[in-house]
Amino acid sequence: YGVTCNAMLPQARQTVPEREMQDQALFRSRLERGQIDPTEYEHLRNRPHAEAVAPFAVYLATEEASAITGETFFVRGGTVSRYSRPEPQRTISRFDCPDEGVWALDELIARAPGLWSD
Repeated sequence: YGVTCNAMLPQARQTVPEREMQDQALFRSRLERGQIDPTEYEHLRNRPHAEAVAPFAVYLATEEASAITGETFFVRGGTVSRYSRPEPQRTISRFDCPDEGVWALDELIARAPGLWSD
């Protein structure tokens, strides 16, 4: 059916002024605590406007990008990066038929936390 699914990790200014102020305070706090250096601080502080992300999102919806699926992209203004494919860290399988069937909700509630907890 021509359906594709990709993920975008956009970096842009917040469109809600209050959230943008919160972001700026967070960046300043991270700089003051030594979590980021001054160069990274300036990079984060001067993010492009959200409209800078839209062209790549539209591109992914074109016929020219119809073969692109299952990818993760970082988008910041004039920069687009494709991330390498992730490797599984943990897996859960249904014991009775791991390659068939569908998980029941109660099974997932019981077993899914095993994907992220130690």
